[in-house]
Amino acid sequence: MQPPATTPATVGRPAVREAAVFGLSLGALSLIVNLLAGFLKLSGVTTIFGIVVFILFLVVGFMAGFRAAAKTGKVGSGVLAGLLTGLFFAILSGIGGVIYDVLNLDTLVSQANKTLSQAGSTVQYTTGSFLAVAIGSAVLGLVLYLLIGLGVGAIGGAVGRGRAPKPVTPYQESLYPGGGYPGAYPPPMPPGAGYPQQQPPAYPGSYPQQPPSYPQG
Repeated sequence: MQPPATTPATVGRPAVREAAVFGLSLGALSLIVNLLAGFLKLSGVTTIFGIVVFILFLVVGFMAGFRAAAKTGKVGSGVLAGLLTGLFFAILSGIGGVIYDVLNLDTLVSQANKTLSQAGSTVQYTTGSFLAVAIGSAVLGLVLYLLIGLGVGAIGGAVGRGRAPKPVTPYQESLYPGGGYPGAYPPPMPPGAGYPQQQPPAYPGSYPQQPPSYPQG
């Protein structure tokens, strides 16, 4: 039986797997922190945490692209992994941000209107308009993280593709005995081996030779 050939994995599945591990993990963390900050009315936490999460996203996007390309040997796997990492993270993080805004809507609207009044603007937010801006910001953040994920994933893929396993060609047994092929000359035979020596044929009417006999006196 021939051993199966070892070939790099396909492009899609490693990219999705790595993006799910890194993107969903970081996105879930962002969602949980936003929920806690929203319920506990911790407005300052979200600002600091947003900076930390952005730095972590650069790291996990690179790692997702690196690990995906290391399994397939293709930069495209890293690009796809980074893109999907940005997608998964941005969806969960955006949902968390919108929930935080809803839980603190009155306070946030009041703060935004106060800032606008100090700037001399006559425009004032309502709860509906502020919520629409929050949703629009989440969509804009989704696009931004997609682009950033694509970039860091491409960098990680370029670094990680050299670590992909090399394809191994399986050993194939020869179809002909002795490793030969049709039309090949047989190997030389050792001295003394081979066919038995043939006696020359006798001609018709010939007699076997006998030694001469002499009369004995």
